[in-house]
Amino acid sequence: MGVCGSYCALRLHWYVRASGQALLRHWQWLLIAALLVPGFPVGSLLAAVARALLIIVSPQLPMLPRLFGIAVVIVVAVLWVLPQRQSILGGKFAFYAATLPVSPLANLAVDLTILLAANLLPLLLFAVAMAGAGSLSALSLLGLLAAALAAQLLLLRLGHVPTIFRRAATGARWKEALSPALLIQVQILAERKGAVFLRMAAALGIALAADRLIIAFGLDGRSLPVSTVAAAMICLLVSGLYRPLHDAHRGAAGFLTTLPLPATYWPSRDTAFVVLSGAPVLALILVWLGLQSVLSAGGLVMLALSSIALLVLLRFPVIMGGRLTIFLSALTAGLWAGAGIAAVLR
Repeated sequence: MGVCGSYCALRLHWYVRASGQALLRHWQWLLIAALLVPGFPVGSLLAAVARALLIIVSPQLPMLPRLFGIAVVIVVAVLWVLPQRQSILGGKFAFYAATLPVSPLANLAVDLTILLAANLLPLLLFAVAMAGAGSLSALSLLGLLAAALAAQLLLLRLGHVPTIFRRAATGARWKEALSPALLIQVQILAERKGAVFLRMAAALGIALAADRLIIAFGLDGRSLPVSTVAAAMICLLVSGLYRPLHDAHRGAAGFLTTLPLPATYWPSRDTAFVVLSGAPVLALILVWLGLQSVLSAGGLVMLALSSIALLVLLRFPVIMGGRLTIFLSALTAGLWAGAGIAAVLR
């Protein structure tokens, strides 16, 4: 095995190790998903996605819906690898791998190999779709797969673009109006932009889905329980921002101890930052309830204050929960939602 083969094997080993550690860190999510959805219909789900892919490449589909479907597939493909970007590129191992005598073309081939390994599930979906497609549709599916892989590879290879943007914006005037603490918090989350984006996008999706359910239920008695559960799920997702902020402050503790700051300086500011981050998403539900006259002004105020209290309370299981962080956070949010539903139905 040559240098390139050894390099590829080491990168694969790093990716498998990093992915395994990520699964171990989030085993509570897998357990909760298995408990909430017993007997998950994997086969029917694969068949449904395969049918959707076949519809996108169908010649009978008009051009505009087809372009929209292709764009959706590419966006989903990019979101699939965005949280795995550091693991695919090698993470800390990449600093050592940069010293190896590997040509740029060979490095590109290794990146593509790791990318294919990271896309085992999407590749399985395309394989299921191709199994039931004709020759023309199969070629179209291969072209769609190539476009999705090219978009993913472009995301991986443009790793220095955000840094360039940040350097260009260093002297921007809007930064001068922000406090140093807020700039530090934004910079911390910018280093984890993929995970933060997915977390906030999921919270936004829950809020929009709750609004649609309220309309589907005809603004009846189920609207408030749905809103309460949605608010609890949004708070649970947004509270995950506490962890990267806390880890960054703990890493800089040696420097921070030399500053004349009180012990509550960062905890109080991080709590306020997380509450402000979740407020716009929660407002989508609250404003919708108010516009539809589902809840009175006093009820809206109570729901808003209790949601803020939940975001503040979730700081403790997220920071101090250890390996049980997800379980304790979900338990806290579940108890809050249960109490809220009980109060509404009483």
